[in-house]
Amino acid sequence: MKNLKLHFQIIILSLLLYSCKKRRDEPNPTEAIVKGTIFSTQNSYKEIHGAIISLDNKKRNKSHSDGTFLISNVSPNTYNVIVSHSQYKNDTSELTVIAGDIITHPVPLEPIAPILSLTDEVEALDFGLTTNSLTFTIENIGIGSLTWELVFEEESWFSVSDLSGTGNLEISVTINREELLEGTYQSEIIVKNKEFDNDVDTIDIHVVSEKQSISFKPGAEEGKDSHIRFHSDFESLNYSDKAYLNVSYWTRWGYGYAMNSVIEFTDLKSLTNVEIVSAELIFHDGSYYDEANFALWSDYVVNGYDNDNTIDLYLVTEEWEEDEVTPINAPSYSTAISAEIARSNDRSELKTSDVTALVQETVDHPDTYFGFYMVNRTQSRYRSMMLASSDSPNSEEHPELKVVYIQR
Repeated sequence: MKNLKLHFQIIILSLLLYSCKKRRDEPNPTEAIVKGTIFSTQNSYKEIHGAIISLDNKKRNKSHSDGTFLISNVSPNTYNVIVSHSQYKNDTSELTVIAGDIITHPVPLEPIAPILSLTDEVEALDFGLTTNSLTFTIENIGIGSLTWELVFEEESWFSVSDLSGTGNLEISVTINREELLEGTYQSEIIVKNKEFDNDVDTIDIHVVSEKQSISFKPGAEEGKDSHIRFHSDFESLNYSDKAYLNVSYWTRWGYGYAMNSVIEFTDLKSLTNVEIVSAELIFHDGSYYDEANFALWSDYVVNGYDNDNTIDLYLVTEEWEEDEVTPINAPSYSTAISAEIARSNDRSELKTSDVTALVQETVDHPDTYFGFYMVNRTQSRYRSMMLASSDSPNSEEHPELKVVYIQR
């Protein structure tokens, strides 16, 4: 019984609200409502927004974005309905108003100036998760030559093909997804008729990205790196505590010998079931860290021996311990996938490598690969590249692995 009573109360309340709404929409019995649509005589009768509608220059209103207008509380009389717009010819027509009426009065206007329009009246470009490029077309639906410009806040994650022009043109908007991390991105492009400030359109831009980023930059305690001197005098020596990694082919007592390096970012294996978008390995120069041999290192790295010191990077295929690795027990590596640190004898520049493929292989097979093995591409004398290690006293110059990925 209580439920039935509540049901009737809801019905009565709904009827009351509906009747109130109807009374608000209806004209005063002694007055009238004048409404209508302002539209163009050209371009398929496109609705016109921003037109001024007045009754004998007394009561007035402005047309909305869909071209509609409404003037309420109009007293019975005969009026001149005057419609004006800066880009169209004025229109004047006579209208007799009777008390209690709702009068529909459509008004066509003839264009007299260039008028900006967007094909299909597009209001937004939705790029979603994967789309990289979409277009919209600027058109002149008026008379004369249209001069337009695009105004927007510059963002690194999207670009626009044309910023200004005349006449009709297709505009391409391109998304640079490399600049986007996980999240939703929004912006807008305002399309302006340069001759008429009130003639504008707005295009909203919506982009969704699932990319995430992480940086691995361990210090001396967490870092795992070492260089290995392949010479009979150094077969049992470990170089894990040096402030630099040495990748060289040099000479000692008339014999050529190599110095290779290994580095592993052990936390990389915390990434599971991911697609690697990009991975960059970054080193600072380390030639000036060996104080005892500073003159020697800087001489052949910077001044005298400007040979090809390109470094090839491969994946280590067996486990190794930083404080135990020597030429005798140096870990094996695979040459199936490689990356490079390009030739450089400039101590001031960063030494970088695109290791995207190597990192993807590592996260896909974490029990198979154990870091990067670095060796000179050209195995002949007088070439070297020295890199700051995780033991460098300057923490800002520790090796870094930057990874951008998408969770699968």
